[in-house]
Amino acid sequence: MKKILLIDDNDTYTWCLQKYLQHRGYPVKTACTLKEARAAIQEEIPLVVCCDLDLPDGSGMDFLDEVRATDKEMPFILASCHDKDDYEQEAKRRGVTLCMDKMKGLLLQDKLVEYAYRQLSGEKKKTLTGRGFRALSCITD
Repeated sequence: MKKILLIDDNDTYTWCLQKYLQHRGYPVKTACTLKEARAAIQEEIPLVVCCDLDLPDGSGMDFLDEVRATDKEMPFILASCHDKDDYEQEAKRRGVTLCMDKMKGLLLQDKLVEYAYRQLSGEKKKTLTGRGFRALSCITD
């Protein structure tokens, strides 16, 4: 079964999000650098990518470009603690599916579950609706 690929250098945040998604029944692969993310994608095409904007070895925006060069349809969520107004327009121009504020943890978790569900169900819709999922929410720095 394809996995959700979480790319973030904050171990606590990644652990919380991974546990939430696994509890909902979704397999998860994690990476803390772009190098690890590239290796993960070479190993298996993910169901959904959720990538931090700022990583130790590069930008999530640049990784978005790499993914879009080979796959225009894969759901790609760019998550950051930065104000979305600072990067969202550029990310949309580059083909991001969704930009999310990491500090709104439960909302991000719900959107990841929704995208994963749609991919597994074969849905190709890009519009989102609320699902009302409730589960553990982790607070990070």
